[in-house]
Amino acid sequence: MFRQRLFNFGRKAIKCQQVRNITQSNNGPIQPRIDIARFACNAEAVADNMHKRNYGRIDMERFRTLYENRLELYAKVLDLRARRNKLSKAAQSSLTDDRTNIIREGKVVKADIKKLEEQLDLIESELLQKALQIPNDTHPDVPVGPELRARVVKIVGEPHREGWEKDHLAIASKLDILDITQAALVSGSSFYYLQGYGAFLEMALIQYALEKAASKGFLGVITPDVVRTDIAYSCGFQPRAGENSQIYGVRPIGANEADEHHALCLAGTAEIPLAGKFATNILDEAELPKRLVGFGRAYRAEAGGRGTETKGLYRVHQFSKVELFAVTTPEQSDAMLEELRMIQEEIFSELGLCFRYEVSKRMSRFD
Repeated sequence: MFRQRLFNFGRKAIKCQQVRNITQSNNGPIQPRIDIARFACNAEAVADNMHKRNYGRIDMERFRTLYENRLELYAKVLDLRARRNKLSKAAQSSLTDDRTNIIREGKVVKADIKKLEEQLDLIESELLQKALQIPNDTHPDVPVGPELRARVVKIVGEPHREGWEKDHLAIASKLDILDITQAALVSGSSFYYLQGYGAFLEMALIQYALEKAASKGFLGVITPDVVRTDIAYSCGFQPRAGENSQIYGVRPIGANEADEHHALCLAGTAEIPLAGKFATNILDEAELPKRLVGFGRAYRAEAGGRGTETKGLYRVHQFSKVELFAVTTPEQSDAMLEELRMIQEEIFSELGLCFRYEVSKRMSRFD
């Protein structure tokens, strides 16, 4: 689910207003629309939230300065454009001598506009790169600290501990439904073959989850596995500072990297192409919420890390995924999150699984 909470934190020592990007080319990559003004006007709160979520700090004072410079340049560009329009009209109705002087001044104004727009483009590019390093706001109900501080909200069912000493690898080996050895030969480490009942089990679970969501009013979608890299970045799917990218790039053998605007990658989650369905669209609030359930393959270049269990089917490079996705207004967000949680709880309950959901700093609210 795409979800955004807007908070008003901290001091507002600078003028906070939205300024549209006036230098972006229509032929360039699709850029994310980020509330730059909110970050600049709440720099301390942004830095504090990044610290709580274990993100590397960015220079928020530099961010504020860039934002202020952006406002000043934008105002100058608007003034010069207004001046250019007046000169253009004056040139059409002036005598020959006056018209020559007006045209000469118009050329100077045009050159000044170009120079300022180039400066503005550089500032906006740096602001965007810094803004993309800023994570989502942390919900106030989420506990701060290590995973040990996670708060268990609910436990459903009773765990069957007796006689369950074998892990999933041992069970899969006995049933002959998983082949990791040959997958390593064919594709490398952290890949796998599902075979026999293992293959049919995955397909059955996918079908079951899709039908369950469709019965709740979600539109079923099979997503493309290859997406434009700028779409993936616009969805926030990029590494933290100092970490390697998890994205697999896609390029025909022998092709060069000249056309970066339309570079392709393998989707790391179905969320990316699902979000891309709405890219560049303006939705009427009356149409919301939009509910989608998508199936796609997820590809992650980095399979291990952060001390997480990595053997077997944990932290692999490729896996199938059914994704619940919704587009809402901020006011509808909490209700939609609860709706998604209830669907997942219903699925796990009907499968007869014992499970719990909890609140910790790693997720927006529930996991």
